[in-house]
Amino acid sequence: MKTKLYFRKSSRYSCLYHLFTFAFTLACGYIVSLALDAAIASQESAVYGRAAVLGVILLIGLPILYVFARGTKKQKELDAQAYREALYREVMENRLPVQHTGELDVRLHMDARTVTEYIQDVLPKVLEGCAIIVGSTLILCSIHALVGGLLLAMGFLQLIPTLVYEKWAKSIYEESVGSEADYEGWIAEGAEGLRTLKAYGREVWFVDRYRQLNERLIREGKRSERTSTWESIIYEGIHSVLYYGSYLWIGFFIMNGALSVTDAPMMIILSGYIYQSMKSVFEWIMKRYEYQMASTHLKTRQRRDRRPASKHLCVMLKNVTKRYGEKVVLQDVFFSIREGERVLLCGPNGSGKTTLLRIILGLEEADAGEVQGNMAQFAYALQEEPSLHLSGKEVMEGLQAQHILDQAQFVEHLRQFSIEDALLAQPMDTWSMGECKKFYLAAALARSCRMLVLDEPTNHLDQEAVAYLQSVLAEYPGGLLVCSHEEAWPVKWDRIERMKRHG
Repeated sequence: MKTKLYFRKSSRYSCLYHLFTFAFTLACGYIVSLALDAAIASQESAVYGRAAVLGVILLIGLPILYVFARGTKKQKELDAQAYREALYREVMENRLPVQHTGELDVRLHMDARTVTEYIQDVLPKVLEGCAIIVGSTLILCSIHALVGGLLLAMGFLQLIPTLVYEKWAKSIYEESVGSEADYEGWIAEGAEGLRTLKAYGREVWFVDRYRQLNERLIREGKRSERTSTWESIIYEGIHSVLYYGSYLWIGFFIMNGALSVTDAPMMIILSGYIYQSMKSVFEWIMKRYEYQMASTHLKTRQRRDRRPASKHLCVMLKNVTKRYGEKVVLQDVFFSIREGERVLLCGPNGSGKTTLLRIILGLEEADAGEVQGNMAQFAYALQEEPSLHLSGKEVMEGLQAQHILDQAQFVEHLRQFSIEDALLAQPMDTWSMGECKKFYLAAALARSCRMLVLDEPTNHLDQEAVAYLQSVLAEYPGGLLVCSHEEAWPVKWDRIERMKRHG
């Protein structure tokens, strides 16, 4: 995923805005210095003339700056939204793996915000800062090369804290992100299972764990705040010493006859520009550490290109292996399904049935081996379906808008599963697990496809729903792959594959 491509427009807008700001402030500073020179020389008319020129520059420049600022802000928002949507698609395509909802929230908000701010704000500001430093230094050196070089060298002293801050910045950001992800994950997943925890008398344990994670989050936040405070104190201290120290150096050169008094205002203004612009370089170095860590978290894995299976095969797996940590779930699996073949996949819990189906559907990547087949040609209903805060009617309309379902069949399957209009008007996260299961089964059965894949389709279903599902599958005209821990199905299977728990 080429992150910076999503910010091309806003980066250009921001760079133009900052460069115009630099030119505008430099022009204003130059006119002010000329006015000061005229005031020192007691040239009253020249002072008024230069003040008038300054007024004209302000009248022209400020409206342009306002328009630039508005346009830049709008483009930043558009680009940031496009980037978040792209990340979300990467999560949905399983190219950006997340372990739980808390990690998802941190990736799409904290890490994405860090990357966005770095590209949209920090980089354009450092570009402006470097342009100001170079421009100011060239003007200073044209007045007096030694003084210009000395003031530039003094400016670089402001970057001393960055030499020792890198390791702190990386470790603090990593630990803060980890604490935030664990905290958010515990809240989200714990809240979903709180009724079960309470039923087993474990709600006190849940709250104690919540308190520990909260204290850890606060501790990391305080550490980050302390480090940031000391960083600011050290930086501002060095900045103040250099800023006022430049007055002494300029005065020293004037007293020794190396500089003219009339050169002093311009040199003071330009040295101020250099010291102020060093702050953007300082912030760039600091934020770069956080950006590197956030970019690592958001690094997407390359999806292996799937070759289509041969003409008479829907799917082909060769030497497929899948591990979760140290646990081997699948090892050197060979598996294929011919066009129109009806296959029942059986085995005890933990034998890898669901993992195999998810690899076939492209929802997970195998650690090794080759998978052939086009998942876009498969319809499926999973063992656990998402709980959406949308009404069933809204989800129906969304599915039908894709023109991949037979609407009449979809409605008929819902009716046979006893899913009524009153239920469809309610949010699906208020439905029972059985009602959700029926809805997604109806959608899968109504889709035209090369192969229908169902994972434990009878889970949470009542007897009437199971009977209807079995009758539909018995007459289903296409390819069929059903994962179940039971073999007693009134369906004529072409093949029954039995899986055993590995190890």
